[in-house]
Amino acid sequence: MKCEDQREAKACQEKQKRAFLNINMAQVVDLLEEESEVKPARFGVGFITSMGLTQKLALIDIGASHNLMSYETWAALEMPTLNPTNAQVKAVNSTVTQCLGT
Repeated sequence: MKCEDQREAKACQEKQKRAFLNINMAQVVDLLEEESEVKPARFGVGFITSMGLTQKLALIDIGASHNLMSYETWAALEMPTLNPTNAQVKAVNSTVTQCLGT
């Protein structure tokens, strides 16, 4: 994308930024999907980035007090060894799963 007209330079720069953000967000989502059997949720939400641009495709943190991830993802991130826990998670379908650690 090339900005040729001085009058439209600012609008053109905004389009370039949006295109850059869209490409990068898509790459992040694709990498997450390749590395994990559990696919991240994609939600069509609008939010404003620090650059003032609206981003529509996002991975969402809904503010849960406990964030869960698969063990495969934890291992792929090369995080420290998990400490055993007694926590259990009840899923929407009423199945109960024992967590590996914290």
